[in-house]
Amino acid sequence: MSWTGANTNFATGVVGGAIGGAVGRASPWPYASTAASREMVDASNNAASIRLNTSIGNFLRNLGGGVIGNAPVTDMCECMAK
Repeated sequence: MSWTGANTNFATGVVGGAIGGAVGRASPWPYASTAASREMVDASNNAASIRLNTSIGNFLRNLGGGVIGNAPVTDMCECMAK
């Protein structure tokens, strides 16, 4: 893993995050089927979205993408040598 590759991946991740923004939950809690007030449902949905975007799974997914993006190209099966 090189520093140049790590910095490139970091920079493209920052740009992609700025363009795409944070990811929201696909199925937030509805307003109609709960006894909670609208404010409580909104607070619960916001808290769940924050947990989604700051969880250890999100960190590991980003770390894995950076490591794979920086992995050297090798010819383990010697397919390119032929």
